[in-house]
Amino acid sequence: MKLKSVCLMLLIFIAAGFPVAGLVDPAKADVNAWGVKLPADAAPASEQVLTLPCQQGKHMDISAHFYDSDKSCGAVWMFEPLVNLNENNEVVPAAAEKWERDGDKWTFHLRKEAVWSDGSPVTAADFEAALKRHLDPKTGGSWTWYYSDIKDSKAVTEGEKPPAELPVYAVDDYTLVIETNGEVPYFDQIMAYPSSIPLPRKMLEKYGENWNTNPETCLSNGPYKLASYKPGEEIVLVPNTLYNGPNKPYVEKFIMKPGDGTSDFPAYQAGEVDGLFADQDTTPISPSNYRFIKKDAGLKAELYDYPYYATRYIFFDTTVKPWDDIRVREAITRALDGEAMIKVIYDGLGARAYGMLPIGFPGYVKGANDEYQSYDPEKAKKLLSEAGYPNGEGFPEVELWVKTYEQALPKTAEMVQQMLKKNLGIEIKIRPVESKFFNSSMSEGMIDFGIQNWQYDYVDPSNFLNVWHPELGRHKEWNNAEYNALIEKATAWKDAKERIALYAQADNILSKTYGGAFLYHMGQAQMWKPYIKGIPTDAAGNKRVPYYFLGMYQIYKAK
Repeated sequence: MKLKSVCLMLLIFIAAGFPVAGLVDPAKADVNAWGVKLPADAAPASEQVLTLPCQQGKHMDISAHFYDSDKSCGAVWMFEPLVNLNENNEVVPAAAEKWERDGDKWTFHLRKEAVWSDGSPVTAADFEAALKRHLDPKTGGSWTWYYSDIKDSKAVTEGEKPPAELPVYAVDDYTLVIETNGEVPYFDQIMAYPSSIPLPRKMLEKYGENWNTNPETCLSNGPYKLASYKPGEEIVLVPNTLYNGPNKPYVEKFIMKPGDGTSDFPAYQAGEVDGLFADQDTTPISPSNYRFIKKDAGLKAELYDYPYYATRYIFFDTTVKPWDDIRVREAITRALDGEAMIKVIYDGLGARAYGMLPIGFPGYVKGANDEYQSYDPEKAKKLLSEAGYPNGEGFPEVELWVKTYEQALPKTAEMVQQMLKKNLGIEIKIRPVESKFFNSSMSEGMIDFGIQNWQYDYVDPSNFLNVWHPELGRHKEWNNAEYNALIEKATAWKDAKERIALYAQADNILSKTYGGAFLYHMGQAQMWKPYIKGIPTDAAGNKRVPYYFLGMYQIYKAK
């Protein structure tokens, strides 16, 4: 009787709408903090917590200082740009609900209900302020070149015009206009990049540059907000429940563990982290670990590997000896076996490169550059001899600069060293340096022989080929008038098919004049525990989480 009485009382309480400790409302059990209904096989919302490794930066300010930020530690999920890219690199709405281009003028219409995490409205003026601050030379940002398509951006970054004159302006609270250098058909993709986010102006004005590392002052307009920031220890993100945009996620909490990457795979094996995802700059799975994983049936089932739009290459300063001689550059190029590098270093994950544009990328033409960049050690010897260095005799002492942030780069440098010794009789030295020193040295013109790589930011050939234009990219040491003219012509060319063809011609010029020795196109790899579901599959059939974009919002933890 007593048991029946208790059950009856519980039924009365539930019917009256009173909460009962220990009982969960079935109607709300599968709905998360943003009001999103979880998939049928998902664990409860309270268990949607992921622990992931990341590369430590200095702050969460991805708008002004992208390279130095904690971009892989969750900063890219706290802020929402005007538009986003899905797993197929298609532009989709984000902070802007619609946009249009009229010649050299882009207009973005913001969602009127969008708010910051304190409830204040997100306005067009917030995006205007962010871009002008980013390009202001006083800010000292290292990502300014990325916005070179904005009209007068160069004049602003070089101090010739004040940031206030940059043609980026809010027509009203919800309409942003950006003028470009001619017609730039891919500019919406530029605005999808994580650095193209708004700025909470009142926080910067009140608290200075450190506004973004304090959970109490770090306003966000994306799905997540900062809950804890402990450099070198832990960065925690929790739901920004005021986010009302189109890209609501399933995961309720991210616990990010900053590090240098060396302990990521052991942590994964030990079950301390739920996944190993690829930051855009590197994959957390080293070549040696990749081989090990492929031989282990259990680990292999958790591996997601795929081709990637990325190119690794050697660059030369063609203004100094011996690199001013095209015969020397061609000899170096033909003495290097990129296919062997892919096989030895990446166990076949990737493809031989013959030009800057990756396989399948707009402007890539199969076989167009093979005759210039193919492996031919006998021709390489002949060319070097013609240049005055028979069997490498009399060749000057040179240093091959290489970054050390991942295992594959030093290994690539070692294989270059061995191949040049074997095929040309050349002794070269390797100079391994930390990434930031490499980048600063390169910008100052201190490197005349080095290994670099480029990974896509948006799907347009300009993203790869502008890099080699002295006014638009990072390579000042190679300057070809014909190439520059093609790039400038293609930028504003109206016919899409003809425009892509112009870029293909430019890629061909770069290869046959040996601006670079193109080695290989790298692949990438991720690992996710078996209980992580919702990993998107792109149009090419590759299953992966595109980290910088929307893929992370689609995954969830299964029961």
